[in-house]
Amino acid sequence: MHAVQILSSAVGVMLIVRMLGLELYGVLALFMGITGLVGGLLYIPGDELITTYATRELTAGRRAEAGHVLCFAFVAASVSRVLGFVAVTALVLFLGTWMKVPDDQKFEALVYATVLIGGAVQSECLAVLRLANRLAFGFVASVASALVLIAVLAGAWWVDGGIRHVVFAYAAQAAIYGAGLFLGAVVGVRKMRVPLSLRLSSFRLPRDMASFHVAAFLKAFVNTMYLWLDVVLMAQIATSAQVGAYKAGRLIVDVAMRPFYVMALALQVEFSKRWYGGDHARLRRMAIRFIGVSFALATVGFGLLAAFHPWIITVVLGEGAASAASLLLVMILGSFVLSTTLPLHVLPAAIGRGWPHSFAHLAALVVQITGILLLVPHFGAHGAAVAYTGHLFVLATILVLVASAMLYRMQPTVGAGR
Repeated sequence: MHAVQILSSAVGVMLIVRMLGLELYGVLALFMGITGLVGGLLYIPGDELITTYATRELTAGRRAEAGHVLCFAFVAASVSRVLGFVAVTALVLFLGTWMKVPDDQKFEALVYATVLIGGAVQSECLAVLRLANRLAFGFVASVASALVLIAVLAGAWWVDGGIRHVVFAYAAQAAIYGAGLFLGAVVGVRKMRVPLSLRLSSFRLPRDMASFHVAAFLKAFVNTMYLWLDVVLMAQIATSAQVGAYKAGRLIVDVAMRPFYVMALALQVEFSKRWYGGDHARLRRMAIRFIGVSFALATVGFGLLAAFHPWIITVVLGEGAASAASLLLVMILGSFVLSTTLPLHVLPAAIGRGWPHSFAHLAALVVQITGILLLVPHFGAHGAAVAYTGHLFVLATILVLVASAMLYRMQPTVGAGR
C-alpha cells in the first residue's frame, strides 16, 4: 500500500514541478501549508486511541467497549475535519492576501482545501484495517487514488495545464482514497464483530482514555505545526522559488522516511498486544530487534540517497530544481537518525503513555521555529533545512531516552506486571 503511495508521490512531483516550475510550486506549497496547518490544528485524531484502547478492549473480550472507542474516534475526527475546512475557507477569503495567497488563485486554494473532507477519517480507517488485518482494502484504495492522481496530472501536463489542474487532481485523489478506506473499515468492524452505536453513552470515555486522547491531540497539534508551519513561515520571509526548493527537498526525505513510519505503526499494534497481554519480555526483544532492522535499512537507504542526491534531484524534479540538491543533503542526516529510532518512538503510546510524545514534539518544534526565524532571513532555504534537521535530532533524542527508560523498567520475564 505504501509502496504505491511512495511511487505515486514521486511521479506526481515529477509532473508537477516540471509543469509549474519552482516559483508556482512554491505557491502550491503555500496552499498545502495553510490547509495542512489550519486543518491539522483543529483535527481531533483517533487512530492512536483505536490502536491502543480498542486493542485493549478486544483483548479483554469487551467488544461493546471497543465499539464505544471506535464511535468516539470517528465522530470526533469527522466533525473536526469539517470545522477545519470551514476555517481554511474563511482564512483564505478574508486573510489570504495578507498570507501571500495570490488574489487570482484563491479559488485554487479553496479547491485544494477539500482534501480535508476527502481525507476526514483516513487515519482512523487505517487503524481499524490494521486491527482487523484487512489492509488489502487500503492497497486497493491506494492504487485507485494513485491512478486518478497520475492520470489527471499527466493529462494536465499534456495540455500545458496549470495550478488549477493540480489542485483538482489532489482533491480527486483524496476523495477516492478516503472512500475506499471507509468501505474497508466498515468491513473490518463487521469482521471483528464490534457493535456500533450513536447513543450518547457511546461518547463517554473513561478517565485514562480521555487523558490519553488529550495527549494524542496535543501531539497531533504540535506535529501539524512541524509538518506545515515551516512552509507558511517561509512564504512570509522568503521568495516563492526558495519555498518551492525547500518543499521539494523535504518531500523527498519525507517519502524516504515513510517506510519507517509504516514499520513503526505496525509495531505499535504489536507492542500494545504484548503489553496488555503481559508478555513484556517479548516486547523488549521485539523493540531491540527492530531497532537493528531500522538501522540497517536506514544506512543503506539514506546512504544511497546521499551518494546520488544530485542525480535524484535532476531525475525527480528536473534540471530547473538543481538548487534543491544541497538542501536535500542537509536534511538527510536528521532523517537518518529519526528513521533509525522510529521503532522506539511508538512505545510510550502503545502502552498508554501519550504525554512523552507530545512534549517531545513540542520541544522539537520550538527548536525548528527558532531556527527558521533566525536562519531563513540570512540563509534562505538552507536555513530552513538546518532547522528541519534540528527538529528531527531533538525529537529522536527525547523519545529514545524515554522509551529506553521504559524498556529498562520492564520485567524480563513473561507475564510480569507493569
